[in-house]
Amino acid sequence: MLLALLLSRVVVVSGYALTFSVHSTLTTSAFMSDFMRFSSGGPRGGSGGRRTLHAAHGQSSGRGGRGYRGGRGRGRGRRGRGGQRRGYRNRDFVDEIEELTTRSDDSLCVAVQGCCHGELDAIYDRLKRNEESSGQKVDLLLCCGDFQSLRNTADYHSFAVPPKYRSLGSFHKYYSGEKEAPILTIFVGGNHEASQSLHELYYGGWVAPNIYYLGAAGVVNLAGVRIGGVSGIYKSHDYTQGRFERPPYDRSSLRSVYHVRNTDVYRLK
Repeated sequence: MLLALLLSRVVVVSGYALTFSVHSTLTTSAFMSDFMRFSSGGPRGGSGGRRTLHAAHGQSSGRGGRGYRGGRGRGRGRRGRGGQRRGYRNRDFVDEIEELTTRSDDSLCVAVQGCCHGELDAIYDRLKRNEESSGQKVDLLLCCGDFQSLRNTADYHSFAVPPKYRSLGSFHKYYSGEKEAPILTIFVGGNHEASQSLHELYYGGWVAPNIYYLGAAGVVNLAGVRIGGVSGIYKSHDYTQGRFERPPYDRSSLRSVYHVRNTDVYRLK
């Protein structure tokens, strides 16, 4: 999952815990590296680093983190303050968004969310509460992977997640028209996606009103800001392969379909 922002004067807001200004190029690999140091969320658990702000996805005791929706997992979380181990729980949210920037009248307020895991209702609600308390309206939400645009349970067949961790999430409400995204939302895919439906939008497109998928690799321009992204995760054995996957996916192609290809990266050069 790679998302680059080519910005000048921008306020970047984390959907859960972190805000700061960007004046050059930001990639999700670099951003999430910093985000992991600032918070205790993430697939491997842990906190510490430069300083601890808030637990972006809550905290749990015991070994924490590689479980998909908050299970104990096999990862070994680093110890946070007070020696307590912290892990990953998707449904717990912080009460505060801390900003590390100075706003200006011509700033573009951008919320940056890591893995969504289909929790759009919770994300939009959190940003709404932040707007009510701070008076700062968010102009754009960037989601950096594991968006999980599941339209219905039929999408489970192309969803590379163990059955016990599958959850429809709330995206289907926005897809069906029951709800409309209150904030323009742009996302790239990760390794927990409804792969078949996203593969049909290989070059990107609207998955629901006000929600845009950048495709396997894509660039858009918003108010003079160029936003580029590459979907998926890197696996060396598939990087130089072509796109050979076709639905219905077998056990192997269900995973290789979200592996980044060099041709996708090349299109962004």
